[in-house]
Amino acid sequence: MSLYEQEFMEPGASVQSIETLLSEILSTLKTAQQRNKLWSIEDLVAYFQTSRSTISRKIVCRPDFPVAIRIDGGVPRWKPSEVERWAERQREKRLSDKN
Repeated sequence: MSLYEQEFMEPGASVQSIETLLSEILSTLKTAQQRNKLWSIEDLVAYFQTSRSTISRKIVCRPDFPVAIRIDGGVPRWKPSEVERWAERQREKRLSDKN
């Protein structure tokens, strides 16, 4: 048994329980990685479930939409958290306008 196995395996721990733990760790890391990823136009299309042309003509051009990040003048990218907050504010406005 390696030093690593001795350090992390509790008496009676099964390979399956270790695999489950590793799977949970991997899932957490993937979630964190997704949170840190900047969104492309295609990601906005998927999030808003609309066409690329609608995103370009009616959403990203709005003055209150989050400012795109362009690294070295490249394609625009957006912080997911900013886009999600903006979308939530739009939803709240629509709901308050109905009342």
